[in-house]
Amino acid sequence: MEHDIISPKASEEEDLNDMVSSRSLSCDAYVTLAQNEQSSIADRSQPLDTAVLHAAHPSSQEVEHVKAQIIQQTESHYSLQARHDEQFENLDAQIKQKDKHLLELKAFIAPIRRLPLEVMTIVLSMLVLDEEGESPWRLMRVCRTWRAAVMLARQLWTSLLLCVPDWPNLWLAQRNDGRYKGYQVCYTKNHLLCALNRVGPTPLDIFVSFQCRMGYTSRAYNRIVELFEACKDAGVRPRVGTLVWETGYGFQWQFPMEAFSLWDISPLRELTTWDEALLQKCLASSHNLRKLDIPTSNLAMAQKALVLSQLERLCLQGSGDSSLFETLPECRSLTELELKVFVIDGDQELPSSLPILPRLHRLCMSGSCWLLPLVCINLTYLKIEPTRTMSIRGEVRLPCLKKLEYSYAAFASNSGLPYLDAPNLEVLDVTDSGTPANIAYLTLTKIWTGKPGDSNPGQKLDPMVLKIREASSHPKKLGRILSRLTNCVELHLDRVLASPEIFEVLCPASIKKKKRGEEPPFFALKSLSITFTYSRHNSVTRDDIVKAASAFVAKRRDMGNPIKQMTLKIAYKTSFQDLNMDLSA
Repeated sequence: MEHDIISPKASEEEDLNDMVSSRSLSCDAYVTLAQNEQSSIADRSQPLDTAVLHAAHPSSQEVEHVKAQIIQQTESHYSLQARHDEQFENLDAQIKQKDKHLLELKAFIAPIRRLPLEVMTIVLSMLVLDEEGESPWRLMRVCRTWRAAVMLARQLWTSLLLCVPDWPNLWLAQRNDGRYKGYQVCYTKNHLLCALNRVGPTPLDIFVSFQCRMGYTSRAYNRIVELFEACKDAGVRPRVGTLVWETGYGFQWQFPMEAFSLWDISPLRELTTWDEALLQKCLASSHNLRKLDIPTSNLAMAQKALVLSQLERLCLQGSGDSSLFETLPECRSLTELELKVFVIDGDQELPSSLPILPRLHRLCMSGSCWLLPLVCINLTYLKIEPTRTMSIRGEVRLPCLKKLEYSYAAFASNSGLPYLDAPNLEVLDVTDSGTPANIAYLTLTKIWTGKPGDSNPGQKLDPMVLKIREASSHPKKLGRILSRLTNCVELHLDRVLASPEIFEVLCPASIKKKKRGEEPPFFALKSLSITFTYSRHNSVTRDDIVKAASAFVAKRRDMGNPIKQMTLKIAYKTSFQDLNMDLSA
């Protein structure tokens, strides 16, 4: 008991010692923490030891156990994925089969199946005949009904092209189900007889080509004769509605008419041939001719046969003189006339009374020495390819002309454009190649006279659509002359010299105050298309053209008459570069 009793004084001394010792320990702790902080700051640039970040490393047994689980789970994953893919493929195949079955059921009650076969034949015929080169064999592969409808439409099989096995374009026909430009190619007897049996009594459109890879040879001539004699051996008498006899200029063989004896040419309506014997036979056997494409030397033969009065289209090739125009007035029903390589002696004078063709609507002239040696006031389409020595007989007025194409040196000194007066012209398409710039400028001033902005310029040629190709004049001068037009809505300039000044001419930066009723140049213009070319000394860049074009578009927008469509291109030797313009910017 004595040992258990502690005096108050002793207990106070013990408490004091404990307090001092705890304070000394806390001071030591603060010193230790400060030292550690300094050491950590000093060693912060050194990389950390990653080993201290892990509390414990897995043992080798744990690693092996985890690897085994990974392999097991991977195999299970692949197994589930394979089952998923297999089920998906099965379901997808079932869905496709159901879709196919539904499509067949819907097609069975489709409205087209209720159409009579004759009506479907008309529909399919319109599809094939409207698209050149479309093969009816493709339509026959759709279904049995379409096959029957196509076979019933005999007019789809009436176009036949007779040629030799080494015809140059045969490989193109073989890539298109044996058809070339709408013709069914027949180069063997079997092909021809099958085609004739398929057509029956329907009149044929025959195109005969004597050309082979070596040109026009006797071997090709004999092959064509054998094809015609095949009908004689088979006892077939085909009827011919259109005949194109392509013999070429170098053809020297006379086709035997005996091989052509079983061919019925009484329904013939269109004939193209250089063979006099064939022409004579057709003129004697056919009384329904509406189109002739013959040399000028054979026109007298057609005149004797009294078929000129019933012709609607006539194409003459070769050379002639002024006496030819004495025959043309007999073509009273002529609506289309084409003169190819028509060379007339320029020293001769035109007859005092020119031939009058009141029903003529289309006229194409190439190589003529005279400008429009006809009177055709109802002409709506005119195409001229003049020669260097064209003679002008004075002003020609064409009140009904809608489209005019003038190619080859349209702005030459002897151009016929300044002498044409077409107040209702809609499209003017001209091509100028090789004319010096100064001569072209003088011709342009003759065609479009007056001053820009005149209220009544009185232009003889003021089209709504103007297309100029290969103009040699400077673009600034060209645009200044074209600004005299008042009705131009579309302007196409093809292969003009690259120059940003043309945009300044088309829409000047500062438009002076004009009189009442006057308008700025090209006020009606809505569409612009220009293809630029570069010369050897041209320093204009692409950015210059784009900058000028953007300013032009902005000016037109500020005027309240914006351009709706604009296409700019740069032409190189073998390619084009488009300059895309944003008209809304």
